[in-house]
Amino acid sequence: MLDDQGAQIPLSPPADAPVDAPRAPRTASADALVRVRRVSSRYGAVRALRDVTLDVVAGEVVAVMGRNGAGKSTLLAHLAGLHAPERGEVLVVGRRPHTLPARTLVRSVGLVPQDPGLLLY
Repeated sequence: MLDDQGAQIPLSPPADAPVDAPRAPRTASADALVRVRRVSSRYGAVRALRDVTLDVVAGEVVAVMGRNGAGKSTLLAHLAGLHAPERGEVLVVGRRPHTLPARTLVRSVGLVPQDPGLLLY
């Protein structure tokens, strides 16, 4: 993720963080249910994501936080198969979500939009 000046924001605490600081579990990427590798994406001339890498393992709770325009919704849209990455790889349960038929995708991924009016009741 990038801050508002375009600098990379680390997705885990620094190595010198206090011992009791929460840390993401370290695991082989083969164990990850969600695997994002060096994903970049843009909307026209606007860069939304730049070289994002992330693993999420079973049972892990992840919060995606940041300022407006930081790329949070874009990252989640990639995980939900709504966008194909410009560069890099997104895998959910070992499959590329943007290539899956909707019927297959909904069995692995769900996304609640920011605007509840977009929900199909």
